[in-house]
Order: sequence, then C-alpha cells, then structure tokens
Amino acid sequence: MNITRKSLAHWNYFLSLESDLVTITRYIEIDPMNFRTFSVELAKLFLASTSEVDVVLKLLCKCLKSNLNPRSIGQYRKIITEKMPQLIEEPVRIPRYSIEFDPWKKWRVEKSKNPDWWKNYNYVKHHRDKYFAEANLENVLKSLSGLFVVVSFYYKCLFDSKRESPMSMRGLFVNLEPSTVLFRLKPEYYSFIHFG
Repeated sequence: MNITRKSLAHWNYFLSLESDLVTITRYIEIDPMNFRTFSVELAKLFLASTSEVDVVLKLLCKCLKSNLNPRSIGQYRKIITEKMPQLIEEPVRIPRYSIEFDPWKKWRVEKSKNPDWWKNYNYVKHHRDKYFAEANLENVLKSLSGLFVVVSFYYKCLFDSKRESPMSMRGLFVNLEPSTVLFRLKPEYYSFIHFG
C-alpha cells in the first residue's frame, strides 16, 4: 500500500504526545498510587491529547459517513456506535506498567454518557482555576488511551477505503510505523517483533 508520512499526520502527532508522556515518567511513575498527581505538564498533555481526540473523531465520522458533518461528542458517539461499534470494545494496555484502560466503556455501557475523562477535559479547559486537579496522570492516561484507539481506527477506515477488502488489525499496525512505545491494543494485532 502506498502510504506517505504526510498522510500519517495524526499517528505522528499521537507518537509525539506519547513521547511527552514517556518524558514525564522520568518524574512521575505510571502507577495507580500516582493517578491523582496533577501538574502544568500533565495539564498541557491532557488538553492536547483530548483536543486531538475531538479532531480525529470528526475525521473518523467523515470517513464512516461522508455525507454528515458532526460537530459534537454526542454526534460522534451516535455515528461511531452505529457504524464502528468495535471501537468502543477496545481495551488499551500499557504492558510496561501492567495497566489496562477501557477508554470508551461509557459509550458501550451507558450509551448516552461520555467518558469521565472527556468531562474532566472540559472542566480543565474552561474552568482551570477550579478544576486544575483534574489535569492528573489518570486522566492523561485515559485520554491518550482513547486517542490511541480513535487514531488506530481512523487509519483503518482510511486504509480500508483505498482497498478492495478490509485490512486486518495486524496489517494496520504493520503500516502504522514507527510503533508505539507504551500503548497497545489486543496482543493478536501485533507481530511478535513489536514486543521485542
């Protein structure tokens, strides 16, 4: 498949955000005991990653249903749950720290509710003086997990639109290079070499 680096702009941006998180781990260990830790650096990462979730969800919805122009998380939720329900089933693992998140569980379980990390993002974005503590490690990890799922499925949709038959998830992650450092979806999606 002819894929240019330019066409992977959202993947590359996700990798950049992941790299920022790796730098933060030099000072804050990814551990449930630190989940409530908040800081300016975590706030920047939280706002950037969740803003990118919004951007990529809109692109994914357009890929799935090109005649629509969704403008809100509620509209994204309706399209995604109808056209790509497997997205909301994806757990995200951080094998290095033996942690797993289910970033889109609310869309699956409480069909009209958005993830708590999304709500907290809006609090931090609009009322930082009151809700700055929500710019914490746990929300950053959940937001980046949600972004990882959305970016992965966006590129699957994009690649599938240029193929005669759907690409497997394993094929997707062969094409999304370089690979992630921390985040993984289901183990069967990866070639053995990715776990090095």
